[in-house]
Amino acid sequence: RERLRAQGLRHGRSVSVNWPLWATGGMQIDGSEASVFGFSGMDALSAAEGLEAFGNILRGDQNRVLVSVGDPQRV
Repeated sequence: RERLRAQGLRHGRSVSVNWPLWATGGMQIDGSEASVFGFSGMDALSAAEGLEAFGNILRGDQNRVLVSVGDPQRV
């Protein structure tokens, strides 16, 4: 879609956001998944972190974004 937009064949902006698990909300993990989650060095995203990331994404010019929180040495 972004190639078509660049050619003037589409309008607006599309952004694909790869979100991690949010700390609150509908998605939950059970004990076995939690151990894998902990092993990866990733943490659940807080609502404040998610909203800040979303604002940064909207202000940016990327069309694909990965949001991640946790230990950067292990993620």
